[in-house]
Order: sequence, then structure tokens, then C-alpha cells
Amino acid sequence: MIEYPLVTVFTLIYNTNPRYVIEAIESVRANNYPNLQHIIIDDCSPDTEPKKAVQKWIKENNYACEFYEHEVNFGICKTLNHVLELTKGKYLLGCSDDLLKPNRILND
Repeated sequence: MIEYPLVTVFTLIYNTNPRYVIEAIESVRANNYPNLQHIIIDDCSPDTEPKKAVQKWIKENNYACEFYEHEVNFGICKTLNHVLELTKGKYLLGCSDDLLKPNRILND
């Protein structure tokens, strides 16, 4: 039996077009890798629409991910440090508004 190490994928939200964030999240969810942790963090975006759209999508799709929202803007460095604190995976991959091919993780 093949053992698949846990891979953590993170998606950061900061004034990102909701459509692109949702598409990125959907591409993570559709990935064929069987052992994923998905962390999504809103870094206190002034535009609340991306966060609201993501929260709604997570709820409607019953998506098992970890969603966090910062009360103040941490900036990219502190937000990435927050990701590292939350990461349980052996490997780490970022996907904020990019799409993952369905076999991206399994083939790398």
C-alpha cells in the first residue's frame, strides 16, 4: 500500500478577485492527491467581498479546510509565518489565485 505524506496547501486572500480565489480553491479541492491540508487565510482585506465569497463557498460545498481571518493586516511575511505555524504537512504549496492541475501534487 502506498503511503502519501500530508501536503499542506495554503491560499492567501488580500483584495483578490473573489472569482479567482474560488477557482483556485476549487482546483485544490479537485486535486487527486489523497492527503491534503488546505489552509485559507484572509489577511484583513479592506475589500470584504473575497472573504465573504470564500466563506459562503466553503459552507455551501461543505469543504473541509481551515479558514482564518486576521483582525489586522499582518502583511505577507507575518501571514506566511502564520501559515508555517498552522502547517502539519511534510510539504508546503502556495495557491492564492493560481489554478492547480488535478495531478499537480501527485506528479511532483
